[in-house]
Amino acid sequence: MKIGKYHFYFAPRKLTAFAFFAFVVYFLGCLPSTLFDQPTSTILLSKDGRLMNARIATDGQWRFPPMNNTPEKFNAAIIAFEDHDFYTHAGVSFLAIGRAALSNMKAGKVVSGGSTITMQIARMARNGNRTFYNKFIEAIWALRMEFRYSKKELLNIYAANAPFGGNVVGLEAAAWRYYGLPPHDLSWSQVATLAVLPNAPSLVHPGKNRKRLLEKRNKVLKTLLEHGEIDEITYELSLEEPLIGAPKRLPSLAPHLLDHAILNGQKGQRITTHLDDRKQKRLSEVLERHQYHLNQNYIHNAALLVIDAKTNEVVTYIGNSATENEHQKFVDIVRAPRSSGSVLKPFLYAAMTQEGMIHNRQLIPDVPMYFDHFSPKNYDEKNQGAVRAGEALAQSLNVPAVYLLKQYGIDKFLHKLRSIGQTHVSKSAQHYGLSLILGGGESSLWEITNAYAGMTKTLNFYNEENMYSAGSWDKAEVFFEKKLQSGTSTTLSLHRDRESERERTRTTSKFDAASIYETFQALLSVNRPYMDASWEQYASSSKIAWKTGTSYGNRDAWAVGCTPDYVVGVWVGNATGEGRPGIIGTTAAGPILFDVFSHLTQKGLGLFLPMMNW
Repeated sequence: MKIGKYHFYFAPRKLTAFAFFAFVVYFLGCLPSTLFDQPTSTILLSKDGRLMNARIATDGQWRFPPMNNTPEKFNAAIIAFEDHDFYTHAGVSFLAIGRAALSNMKAGKVVSGGSTITMQIARMARNGNRTFYNKFIEAIWALRMEFRYSKKELLNIYAANAPFGGNVVGLEAAAWRYYGLPPHDLSWSQVATLAVLPNAPSLVHPGKNRKRLLEKRNKVLKTLLEHGEIDEITYELSLEEPLIGAPKRLPSLAPHLLDHAILNGQKGQRITTHLDDRKQKRLSEVLERHQYHLNQNYIHNAALLVIDAKTNEVVTYIGNSATENEHQKFVDIVRAPRSSGSVLKPFLYAAMTQEGMIHNRQLIPDVPMYFDHFSPKNYDEKNQGAVRAGEALAQSLNVPAVYLLKQYGIDKFLHKLRSIGQTHVSKSAQHYGLSLILGGGESSLWEITNAYAGMTKTLNFYNEENMYSAGSWDKAEVFFEKKLQSGTSTTLSLHRDRESERERTRTTSKFDAASIYETFQALLSVNRPYMDASWEQYASSSKIAWKTGTSYGNRDAWAVGCTPDYVVGVWVGNATGEGRPGIIGTTAAGPILFDVFSHLTQKGLGLFLPMMNW
């Protein structure tokens, strides 16, 4: 070969060897480290793997993070439709190419490409035009992928990235968008329909070309029957199932928890929670019914948190009941700091009981008092003269509470509150003064409910072990912390081996079991909303230790209830901070609390018994 004045000589054998070497180098390095790097949707799952919420990917596609396992039904259906020889070829099927060539010759046009599932993965990853050159490169990539991935992994990759019409990418997104079901719950007819869509997602769309879609689905079902994947009865029943219609709205059961996860760096991930999807849905309906009546009094927001005291898991998280933008529906009230009202009083009573300063039957003064230009008044502006400490707590009397805080010390009480997770009371004792016990400080529904749960878990653990555990005051677990090896899909799991991690002690720096029990005994007798004072005489009355709170100016209504099984926290008010006469803990938040408890199944006796026997 002559190029200009230079002559080049190539030996045929050397040229062949060089070409072979170049091919081997390309073959080994042709695949990128990650086949697909498109953004994925952020999805929130219940503890059972049910979809709770999803946020579309940044490129406008419903593309869920990859699953670990593709349903066997879909695998069988896609192989029956796309690649009969999937388990026997090495990425390229010459039998499929031959069948495609014959079909194209008979039809006089291109009706089949002969691409294997592996070659289709290569085409999707390269996103190139359909040319003979690209087909050749896809074949090389397919051969290489067969060395890198197992057949199971290839099916998972295909299912996660195949187009299913419109802006739906991947089997899981398609299953929820078209059927409202997780992929593993799909019927044979449904997986046969979805197996058809990637072949021509723009042409065979669920909303049009119904006849052609039906023919292709039935063809897949017939092939499944011939391959022995389904029996005759299943085949006949599957033929009778209707085709899919327009895409469905994805579930939106915990949008505020999804926002919280995204803000904490989990955007584009598969997030598994401890939420119970049935309880979340049912209690959302409960809150919606109450919200309808609250709206009549221009009270537009409510929030709910339910903690399983036996497992320390959040089973229900409803950040805001509002449905309209003008009522700040995007505000997560569970995490928002609000005036605490009277819900901190039980912590003061428990602290003083633990130190021997009071007991439930001790008389304490309830008379007009003045403390450095501060004169507390009870809600009804009446005084009883002398009242038992337990009754003062049950009636949420303000004057005795301020008197007790004066005796205990504001600095000391602030230290106690911070030790049980009240991070929002971050200012000095001089800043809060004695009004701290009446709502002068802030807390959130998350911190308040967790603090009450800490007391409940302390009693539960002490009764079982006759000891204390530092783990009793751990915040309730929302997300799974365990990380899975599945592409960009990270799952959080907070299930830990508590028995190996708990620090067991005979004493506690927070509240001992006796003081908590005495405090709860007082809270068991709190009068319930819309019931007369003799409600305790009814055998059907469940035993719930509960406390309400109402902030100054009627801006916040609180209700927190405890049983050995569940701790429920409710907040009612306006996210804007606007006060309304009806924002009262007993009448606004209390009814929701007891309605929620009526939907929770108690696992044990459902009542607090004396220590070591309850």
